[in-house]
Amino acid sequence: MNLAVVLEGLLMATGRTRAVLLAGLVGSWAGQVPAVALLVVYWRRSLGAVYYGVAVGYALLCAILALALSRLDWDLLVAEALARANGGEVCRGTAEAPREAQGAQAATVEPRRAPARGAEAGGERAGAPPPGEK
Repeated sequence: MNLAVVLEGLLMATGRTRAVLLAGLVGSWAGQVPAVALLVVYWRRSLGAVYYGVAVGYALLCAILALALSRLDWDLLVAEALARANGGEVCRGTAEAPREAQGAQAATVEPRRAPARGAEAGGERAGAPPPGEK
């Protein structure tokens, strides 16, 4: 279960919430529920059978989530994150378009700095003591 939570968190952090939802539905309804029913009916009527059925469902869920993670385009995810960080729009489509946009942004975008205070910002004159001091 803990592995499933970590894998879900990774996918959700990349914005793939739909994949997490679908994997959860398949893991529960195609994995846990049938496995519990089959084990309880055909193996033995015990809590152990329920636990093993739940384990089968979580194993299926982890396999689906791992497959979804392995199919991510990490270059595209990096380009999307850079676009969000630089205030630009997220490019969807081929991976080449965001890489080209990333190269253009890298040359023109400067890091944000705190606004200047004092004489440079048109405020108090340089070298003057702060208000309240003499």
